[in-house]
Amino acid sequence: NKASSAAKVASIAEIASSMSWSGSEDVMAFSNRENDGFFRIRLLDLKTSEVKPFTSAGANSRFSMISPDGRWIAFQSDESGQPEIYIQALSDLSIKERVSVAGGTRPVWHNNGRELFYLSDTRMMSALFNPEEANRLERRALFDLATFDPDVFDIEAPDFSYDYDEKKDQFLFLVGNYSDPVDRIDVVVNWFEELKQLVPASER
Repeated sequence: NKASSAAKVASIAEIASSMSWSGSEDVMAFSNRENDGFFRIRLLDLKTSEVKPFTSAGANSRFSMISPDGRWIAFQSDESGQPEIYIQALSDLSIKERVSVAGGTRPVWHNNGRELFYLSDTRMMSALFNPEEANRLERRALFDLATFDPDVFDIEAPDFSYDYDEKKDQFLFLVGNYSDPVDRIDVVVNWFEELKQLVPASER
């Protein structure tokens, strides 16, 4: 494999988060905070560098995830009054369906593009998705995260995230101890000079 050079594709005024790439369609979805204070999902065309809005203003829309086949985007929005999970077609914004029924956050696609995972309160949920069927969503609870150690597994943490490993049929969680607040930052200066003193010249 030969590494290629990096290229700038767009300039984004605000910090972008929850970025997801469609792969074959050369489209990237991301969210950032608008001037009105709401998070909004936008689409970036990687070929033309054009950025256009995907969700409407007036609601917080975040955690966008483009399906493996590049046809659908799952995301979290509080347009109903509380965070819920929605699926919407990338090619036709009029095709939109609510996935969760009692609150939902942080959607993640199965690699087959026919199953969507999300959190509902402390439950890990699964929604089987068949776009060709009239009743295309079949929901079920997989397990309850409340049974895990809250000191290292805090789903309320702002940077809580997870993914699904299809090969091993298991979930991978980013965990950390959030019970003790950070009240100090240590800054080390002149660390490179100290490193040179510790490492022999022959090993540099």
